[in-house]
Amino acid sequence: MPVTGERAAALHLRYLDLVLAGLRTSAADPPTLQGPAPHWDELRELWNTREG
Repeated sequence: MPVTGERAAALHLRYLDLVLAGLRTSAADPPTLQGPAPHWDELRELWNTREG
């Protein structure tokens, strides 16, 4: 993600929660993910970033 600092840490924790929730077998108790989801502007910047 093209973000740094505290926001990057929050997104990393959120995605770790998402991955770990996917490994659990019980769908009866949906997980609560940490932190807010990425903003559309953050995702758009990531998608439009050219590597080179």
